[in-house]
Amino acid sequence: MKNRILIITAIILVIVPVCLFTQSIMYNADTLRKYGLNEIIPATDNQWQLIETSNNIIQINTPVFQVDTIIKSMMGKTEKLKFQFQYAAKPQLAWITGYKVEVRDKSDNEVDISGTYLCHNNLDYNPDALYKHWNLPDMIDVLSGRIVTLGPGYNSIEFPNGFGMPIMTNQQIKIAAQPLNLNDKNIDKQLIQKSFLNYSLHNKDSKLKPLFGASAYINRPIKGNDFDEVKYKDCRPAINANKLSHATNGNVTSHWVIEPGEEVTRMNVTDLLNLPFNTTVHYIASHLHPYADYMSLYDITDSILIFKAVATNYKEKSGIKKLQHFSSETGIMMYRSHQYVLECKTNNTTTDNQDMMAVLYLYLYDKELDRRIKEQN
Repeated sequence: MKNRILIITAIILVIVPVCLFTQSIMYNADTLRKYGLNEIIPATDNQWQLIETSNNIIQINTPVFQVDTIIKSMMGKTEKLKFQFQYAAKPQLAWITGYKVEVRDKSDNEVDISGTYLCHNNLDYNPDALYKHWNLPDMIDVLSGRIVTLGPGYNSIEFPNGFGMPIMTNQQIKIAAQPLNLNDKNIDKQLIQKSFLNYSLHNKDSKLKPLFGASAYINRPIKGNDFDEVKYKDCRPAINANKLSHATNGNVTSHWVIEPGEEVTRMNVTDLLNLPFNTTVHYIASHLHPYADYMSLYDITDSILIFKAVATNYKEKSGIKKLQHFSSETGIMMYRSHQYVLECKTNNTTTDNQDMMAVLYLYLYDKELDRRIKEQN
């Protein structure tokens, strides 16, 4: 009897890990890629796909989104994935130079490149892991983990020539994708978000300069249980506003509601930017929702406009057709000691309340990391 128990225990100790490992192989796109099986084992509709091309581009396909009803901002099904560039024993410096997303139907026909069905595609990493590796403690617990949010009217980012976002090859990259459908009540589509991540591996001849990210966004206060009222019934993040507390005046949300008509909101974003030193900004991406007119970033210390992101809205339907961005090899100076204000103008031409977000993602030259990289070369 004792021998039988030992045999059964041994079998369980072998079979369970094998089953768990097999499950991770079959259902995790990054694990498939790690063992070189991603092009052997076909993905199902509910799986991610990771395909590495020969020209330093990683193609990432989401699971299929079933879109058969109206889906407002932040209300659709969210799919998430974690992966890394390489699995070599020694981590290597890599550079992210661009990222884009297209929404296609299940048969891989292009149906939407402007963002009609794209709520967002977020690309995140852990900047603390990067700066711990390079022994730059002053940059730890300082930077946002968001690399970029792609959304309606803005579906790709390409950094100016000579610049890139640095990351170690063993760091995790996170993607969160969500669909959108603001207009078509009779829709019945199976859609995927197909992303393309451009990168290069660092070598002694690399001339790229490192960028770090900072973000500025509008916050609106939510007092008491106001976010449970009718005004906020279709604005899901506002329901969880107590979890998004930033201001000392109480709970706030960065996903707020605009009533019919025009509205201008101004907010000091100096603390949000939290610039670690004086440097130059070389790229600015924007994220706005329908019925936004523009978003402007001002240096109020020097009384200058740094960047104005104008939104082009569709006239015949709800949606952002195009968003402006800023890109410059020369850059614009920004100062740690200066004060910065973000202004957003909206024009809700409907008779209903609408949801709104206003975010700028800034990419600034990291002179300290650049010095460390050059020292190592």
